[in-house]
Amino acid sequence: QYIDEHIQPLVPDPCAPTLKQMEHKEALFRTKVVLLPDQYACIFIGMSHILGDIVTYTALMDQLSSLHDARKPRPIKWNNAKQASHQISAENFSERDTQVMYGLPFLLGVSANLWRKTNREHEYLSLSKEKINAKRKELCSEENSSLSSNDIITAAMCEANKSSDIFAFTRTMRELHRKEYKDMGGNLYVEVPFAKTAGSNPNDFRQLIKRGWYYDKNELPLMPFLTGKVGRITSCVAPVSVHMAFGESETVCQEPPHDFVYMTPFDNAVIFTMDHDHIGVMHNFQEIDKSGLLGEIMA
Repeated sequence: QYIDEHIQPLVPDPCAPTLKQMEHKEALFRTKVVLLPDQYACIFIGMSHILGDIVTYTALMDQLSSLHDARKPRPIKWNNAKQASHQISAENFSERDTQVMYGLPFLLGVSANLWRKTNREHEYLSLSKEKINAKRKELCSEENSSLSSNDIITAAMCEANKSSDIFAFTRTMRELHRKEYKDMGGNLYVEVPFAKTAGSNPNDFRQLIKRGWYYDKNELPLMPFLTGKVGRITSCVAPVSVHMAFGESETVCQEPPHDFVYMTPFDNAVIFTMDHDHIGVMHNFQEIDKSGLLGEIMA
């Protein structure tokens, strides 16, 4: 009753399932196995964001795999004082920047996009690992001798997107502060906004990753957030096959949760490992043009 009367009115619709899970004491970490013919199976795994981020998720997967194989699981620490209920603001953010990205301007932009939510296309793209690796070698520069597949795909999606002005990439505090945050569970990641044009070139995006931020303090533009022209491109919600191995089983295909793009009223793309030869991208872009780099790496 307290949740219904006092908490529910304050949160957006995507949070409602978690609140209902808490209210009805449903498990915030759930697994289900569906057996298929020819010794195949589907494993469904769901973890509420209230427990932690993708690093926490993969750590739990590793623990389950270790217990299944009678190995000692690697411990997870849960008592970090800086652990956030959702995410931690970027270290170079001012109070004004935080309010622009997560406060009223962002909420107004989300509201402006709500009426388009049901009209958004939800599409899966199949990308060729062979073509991505070839493009990676072709575009490597003296400054960036080791472009990643993620650099190529992120740049391709930024270039192809025609409906947002700002995107964000994700950094985990575990990378920024390895000693302090090592083996920590919970939500310990930072979303770093950048101009879409700055991410449309793989070498520029790699330099942006190395720098760690794009906008200086108090320079985060207001209008893209007010008009809802902001989006996310991430690989941080996709399962990692090494954490999905149980006994002699082999992961042949994997897919992130569809709700990650279906329930968000702004441009969102998720990069994930589809199978041995393909990388997948699940997206809900309002407008997309596949004629550039994206078209070159599609399977």
